[in-house]
Amino acid sequence: MFSQNNDSCEAGQGKTELGGDPFRRRRYRLDRAGVAWLRFLVEGYDGLLFLRTLDGREALVELAWSPSCGDEAEAVLAALAAGCG
Repeated sequence: MFSQNNDSCEAGQGKTELGGDPFRRRRYRLDRAGVAWLRFLVEGYDGLLFLRTLDGREALVELAWSPSCGDEAEAVLAALAAGCG
């Protein structure tokens, strides 16, 4: 259900300038029911990760986080991957 899609995102990361602080990004392709489930989980972390749906039909989502939260965000992503893999 939770697989990283590196094909459409260079090395799984991108940058967006927002107040001079680039966000880290990763894209994932989920099964369609997984989008709502992941959104629910991400909202529980209250601002640690941000999720946006890039393609609802293909269930392609992007997670973004600030570099200042990098270690914590990476730990959450690793736990999700381990629990869903």
